[in-house]
Amino acid sequence: MGLRFWRRVKILPGITVNLSKTGSSVSFGGEGAKYTVGRGGTRWTAGLPGTGLYYTKKMGQGTREGARNAEPEEEGPSIDDLLHRGWLTRAFTPKDELAFIDGLLYFSAGLSEDSLDRLAEGTHPDTKIPAGFLAMRTHRYGRAIGYLEEAWADRARIGELYQKYGLDLQFSIPVTPWMDINASLDETGLLFALVEAHQAKQDYPRALAYAKELRKRLPDSNEARLSQCELIFQAYKGEDANRDVLEFVLKMLSGIENEGPVESALLMYRARAMRLLGQPKSARAICQDAMRRKKDRPAGLLRAIRLERALCFRDYGQQDDLKPAQKKSALDMARVQLNHLYGETPDDQEILNALQTV
Repeated sequence: MGLRFWRRVKILPGITVNLSKTGSSVSFGGEGAKYTVGRGGTRWTAGLPGTGLYYTKKMGQGTREGARNAEPEEEGPSIDDLLHRGWLTRAFTPKDELAFIDGLLYFSAGLSEDSLDRLAEGTHPDTKIPAGFLAMRTHRYGRAIGYLEEAWADRARIGELYQKYGLDLQFSIPVTPWMDINASLDETGLLFALVEAHQAKQDYPRALAYAKELRKRLPDSNEARLSQCELIFQAYKGEDANRDVLEFVLKMLSGIENEGPVESALLMYRARAMRLLGQPKSARAICQDAMRRKKDRPAGLLRAIRLERALCFRDYGQQDDLKPAQKKSALDMARVQLNHLYGETPDDQEILNALQTV
């Protein structure tokens, strides 16, 4: 579908078990290259550490027997092997295709800037998407948006070059300050990148429009829900979100269960919407549910949930219909929790601002 999230459990140096809803697989290797055996087959994954861009080459069918007998030392094909063209073949290769080939070869060699510049010279969407992503990774969002918008306008051709050369290019992109999502370089992955790039430039109308299109294509994707929720609360400055927007969030997140990190984050946003709608006690219960499972949850996510829970205590303690003792108890609890958070991250302005309200 273009977007996915999984958990990795390291069992030995260089050996990782990957857990997802479709099953498990085993990866061998360290930074930059991995050999993976699972139900979907064996594949070789290689990339440039630090860029977030990598490629996958399928190498055969996977079986349990194959997983047991896998030989991790066997190397898979490199980008150079897949894209190598002799001088005569290059002479008859279209310019767009040469930009694609050269850009990925530069990437394989660790030359990110040369890769970006060469990919940007092409007009095919299969060159513009990785160029846009590489520009995003270096925070050149205006340049990234230009490449990504060009690719979206020509989206009917997306995947032609990837398919021709047997490449499955993917990238890792931050959807929140504490969570990344892996996206394929297809139409849905492109939409995801457009949402994040426009959000980074604070062009919220455009970001919201692309988020709406992404949700239309992936109505059941919790990753797409997370992207849209994070965008909504940033676009509407959190506390200033109007009732219609908050009710939309509650409707979108109904029925979410705490199955993994993405779902924990969605429960936090559901709690925030409920709190801002004047139901801090119910919101606090949702935060408690989100906190029940801490394994494999990013530390930043757990802090964000704890902050939301503290704000639930604060808002509950500020309700007019409470008895004085109830008010004091709730506000004292809010102060305690916020002080703990402030002690852990004294540079967090959001926590400091919250402390000043209790």
